[in-house]
Amino acid sequence: MASTVRNNARSTTAEFLVLQQFVDRRWEIYFPYRDKGFDFVVSKRIGSQILWRPIQVKGIYPTVKKKDRRDIGLRGKLSRLDPHMVLAMPFFKPGNSRSPVFIAYIPLSKIRQNPKLDRPHWCLAASHRSGSPRKKSQFEQHYDTQGLKEVENPAWGE
Repeated sequence: MASTVRNNARSTTAEFLVLQQFVDRRWEIYFPYRDKGFDFVVSKRIGSQILWRPIQVKGIYPTVKKKDRRDIGLRGKLSRLDPHMVLAMPFFKPGNSRSPVFIAYIPLSKIRQNPKLDRPHWCLAASHRSGSPRKKSQFEQHYDTQGLKEVENPAWGE
């Protein structure tokens, strides 16, 4: 029970941290009546177009004992997928679940899928070195402020 409460608190913390980033960039926020995959939906007028982005947040919390790994990120099942969705992954330092080292904003096109696996979705957007998550160069345009700017691109996800 205690670990479930801690995991729910971590999940909520990650969601609110990502939510704040969208609020700071003047996105409008909508919450689903029931959470069946997307944690919230954002919209923003860009020129004459209104953009909609369903957001799914997956906080990455390595343990203090975490060894160096070439690949860390999402390995699991996403309950909903959408061509315009954003997989937001805040990467935390071991033992610090309050502020992420960085946040990756990933389009569906960067999420690998294999429906034959138990954990059919993965996006390994970082590595773990010397006790801290590290950005990967092939995802550089998807981190932090640059990643949020990419989300505002009408061609996001294509």
